[in-house]
Order: sequence, then structure tokens, then C-alpha cells
Amino acid sequence: MRIAPVDAVRPSRSDSISRLIVFDLDGTLVDSAGDLASAVNEALFRHGLRRLGDARIVGFIGEGARRLVERSVRVADPDASSDRIDQVLETFSAHYGEHCLDQTGLYPGMLAAIDGLLREGARLGVLTNKPRRPAERILAGLGVRDRFDHLIAGDDLPTRKPDPGGLNLLLARTRCAPDEAVLVGDSVVDVETGRRARVPVVGVGWGPGSEAELRRAGACHIVDRVEDLVGLCALAGRCEPGEG
Repeated sequence: MRIAPVDAVRPSRSDSISRLIVFDLDGTLVDSAGDLASAVNEALFRHGLRRLGDARIVGFIGEGARRLVERSVRVADPDASSDRIDQVLETFSAHYGEHCLDQTGLYPGMLAAIDGLLREGARLGVLTNKPRRPAERILAGLGVRDRFDHLIAGDDLPTRKPDPGGLNLLLARTRCAPDEAVLVGDSVVDVETGRRARVPVVGVGWGPGSEAELRRAGACHIVDRVEDLVGLCALAGRCEPGEG
């Protein structure tokens, strides 16, 4: 785990763990890359488009289903119309809804980390650009939905990450100040969301996003091991967004 020395970060009002820990879903809590890539390729195939490599598709994850499908279609057919993208998106959504738990699972050690945060008195939430139906199904299917007080999904509000609306709503619901919260995510989108809401962001090293990208975007800390999340979240409130 790479972490700034304690005396190098700004002291907080309390040494206790942050009151609200908000997790991104894909690439942070769960490894869903295989199911997402499979669903995209199935949709491309059904509409007469060439399949893409999984790594290429995974690089498009993070800004919601439409952006994922749109980017994938544009690689397969640069001249695709908006109507064709809509058709592929519909096929993708239907297929993914039925197969979102085929390969998806919590990252190893994540359940213990979640329970460790709860024992420390943290309130947990999920903020994802994934639509609510598959997000709920994944969390419930993996047996962790009841551990999260709040879920804001990609179709709950008119805007999605990196717009800070969902994160601000979670702060309001929990009556939590920005410096009493931390957002845990694997992408530049997550870091930008936190920056706009003035919430410190912990970047994770096990998702598709790179450490260099997360640091450049302004993540307060980078954590490489799931089991270190509890300790790192306790420190996250002691730095300003953009430090690290």
C-alpha cells in the first residue's frame, strides 16, 4: 500500500474513521469486466458487427452503459448511426440483465473489508453509473446489498458521474460533510466526481484504471490491497481532494 506519511496530510477534526464511505461498483467493489465484455460482444455479433477484444471493451467501462456501447460500436463501425447504436444498446441491456452474474464477483477480500468498515462504525454507500436494475441484482446476488445503506445508480438522476449530483445527494441523505466522507473508485471519472463534490478520493489499484492516471487526476491516496481499505479510509479525511 502506498500512502502519504501521516504527518504529511492535513489533520482532521477527528482521528475516527470517515462517517460515510462511498464505493464505485465496477472495478472497485466487483470484478464485472468479463460479463460486460461478453454482453457487448454478444450485442455486436447479433447486429452484424465484429467482436472486439475484451481489453478494448474494458477500457470503455466507467461512464455508463450507453457510453460503453457507443464507444464499442464506433470501433466496430465508425459510421454507425445513432439508431444502430440504440439497437445495439437495447440488445446489450437485455443480455447483460440476464447474465450480469455469470462471471462477476466481489474482489478477493472485499467482504472482509466491508465488514471491517462496518465494525468501525462507517456508513456505506454505492455510487455507480450502472443502471439500478443490474446494480441491485449484482449486490443482492453477491449477498452484500444489506450492508449498504444507500445506492445511487446511473438511471436514478438526470446526470451521472463525473457530475457530483449523486455524491452530493448521498452527503445530504446522511447529513455528512464532504470532509467526513471518502469516495473509493478505480477511475479518473471517480476522482473527478470527488473533486467536484470536495470529497477526498481513494484510488484502488485492482481496477482497470492505472495508478498514474489516478494520481494525475488528484486521488488523495492509492491502495493496492483490498485488506488495506479500512486503514486507508481512516486517513482519507485528513487530506484535501487533489493531494497525494
